[in-house]
Amino acid sequence: MPRQYPVMLYLDYLTNFAVAHNQDEYDKLVEQGYTTHDKVKTEPEPVNADNDDLLTAAYGEIEKLEDEVELLRQKLAVYESAKDTNQDGVVSYDEMKSSELQALLRQRGVEFKTRDNKDTLVKLAQDSE
Repeated sequence: MPRQYPVMLYLDYLTNFAVAHNQDEYDKLVEQGYTTHDKVKTEPEPVNADNDDLLTAAYGEIEKLEDEVELLRQKLAVYESAKDTNQDGVVSYDEMKSSELQALLRQRGVEFKTRDNKDTLVKLAQDSE
């Protein structure tokens, strides 16, 4: 029985398809790996145990990297909140007020005494970079 056209052909799953309008198009698509609906895969092949272990390890590494990215974002926020009076990317701690230095040190998690003078706070800020 001759084939009636147009014919829908699928590649791997039902989401990738093409339409053949004649025998030449049909032959070209079959050469490219397309198949008829009755031969198409309806579900992806299951993941084997080896791949499952690799995926678990990869997800663990991704979580570590996401944590590191978040930590770097927090550090960046601290640096962005510091004063860059010359707009040259260098923070001038000497030009900051003591209260600003204290706030910066708190953001960085550096311990200091409230009664520390400005010179001490500047040194702590420079050491915590």
